[in-house]
Amino acid sequence: MSLKAFHVFFIFVSIVMCLAIGAFRAQAYAENGEFAALAQAAVSILAGGGLIVYLWRFLKKTKAFGYL
Repeated sequence: MSLKAFHVFFIFVSIVMCLAIGAFRAQAYAENGEFAALAQAAVSILAGGGLIVYLWRFLKKTKAFGYL
């Protein structure tokens, strides 16, 4: 596995984790109404969005390199 393939995999897993944590904290906010849970959900979802942009730019920048 190349460094590029590992990087893409790691960023993809990070995106999934951020969005899952964001959904979990949004559900906690819906149940309890705590502002901290809403803030944590927003930060996690924004981080997931930022990682999506980062992955897109990374793939665009390293298009010439192979995955092996």
